Amino acid sequence: IRGTPMENSKPDPIDVAKTIAIAQLAFPDTPITLGCAHSKGTDRAKIEELALHAGASSIAIPAPKTEAVAKKMGYKVTKIQTCCAIPKKCEKKIRVSVGTANQLGLRPCKNPVLMETAYLLTYYDGHCSANCQFCSQARESGASLARVARGVYPEYSLEDTIKGLDSAAKEGSIKRACIQTINRPEIMGELAPLIQDLKKTGVQISLSRHPSSIDELEKLKELGVGRITIPLDAVTEELFDRIKGKTVGNPYRWKEHWKGLSRAVEVFGKGRVGTHIILGFGETEREALETIARLLELGVGTGLFAFVPIKGTPLGDMPKPSVESYRRVQLGYYLLRKKIVNFSEFGFKGGAVSDFFIPKERLIKIIGTGKPFVTAGCPNCNRPYSTESPQGPIYNYAQLPSKSEIKEIKNQLGL
Repeated sequence: IRGTPMENSKPDPIDVAKTIAIAQLAFPDTPITLGCAHSKGTDRAKIEELALHAGASSIAIPAPKTEAVAKKMGYKVTKIQTCCAIPKKCEKKIRVSVGTANQLGLRPCKNPVLMETAYLLTYYDGHCSANCQFCSQARESGASLARVARGVYPEYSLEDTIKGLDSAAKEGSIKRACIQTINRPEIMGELAPLIQDLKKTGVQISLSRHPSSIDELEKLKELGVGRITIPLDAVTEELFDRIKGKTVGNPYRWKEHWKGLSRAVEVFGKGRVGTHIILGFGETEREALETIARLLELGVGTGLFAFVPIKGTPLGDMPKPSVESYRRVQLGYYLLRKKIVNFSEFGFKGGAVSDFFIPKERLIKIIGTGKPFVTAGCPNCNRPYSTESPQGPIYNYAQLPSKSEIKEIKNQLGL
């Protein structure tokens, strides 16, 4: 690539893909062509495939295998003069949660809970480059790519999805779009046009992705992202490493994720950065609440999830967490974020919460509101049935629990 350190040297395929992705991010409306002199031999086909994923509009004199790969990806192949150009396919795709697809008019389904957030997943016909042990999208997962925790995310035309979202936004039924991403070198290049399309509908935009540089964060904010989530998932460094860190062949590191959260707060501000915590990996309630308290001090909110075993993943046979334990962490988190108690005031016995440090009458009154047990996350987020079946047990309520449900919650808390 002329004018770069790659000139007159054999390029690394990943570096080529990254360069194309950066170029597409900087010039989203400009066609990008991979020239004919980029490489030879087996590396040529590899570079060209990565270039297609990164957003190249055309490839000059592609390797024989590239045309077949392009067709498999859904690209239309046309020949121009002495070169073969591979234009980007007209129909872009995106994965949409079943409940969201129902509200956008893409697919009817029975869903008694209306959502104000559209839940989206970036589309890719392969696996994530990361290898998180609980995730269906993981590099070594044998689960369906349409799964995110318990949710199902079928693929749809991006154009149809944007049209449905635009209509729902105008009606006032959808107020926010939540973009969940898989990790691969080309993702920044794909996000730019997607965010621009979503921004035109007028909805607020939240984005969930791995830690980013200051430059990337500022670019995402400039494009229109209002809130960003960087999932920790685990609550201790040991669990993090075992679930999604070095031990499983991931580039993620506990300390680097915390640094990533700090950078995000620096760019987006306190209260506009979040993380995800999944309970059920073997943590204690004390460890969970200690990490949540540390996050709150940093200015980061927590979206609580109950672990969902997915067949085809390494943790597919692991049990779900105890509802009783989950309730205590939910209640503790509510008391922390409302600044009713400090973490140091909680009482613990064997790692479990034994004392919430407020009078029983007041505690029962707080529980009676049902608010501690409603889905926590970005504004307008209720994520119905993302971690449970409608038949129960319910971990996160998508709306305020009923009187009978409050009674059940009190029993679960031993009150």
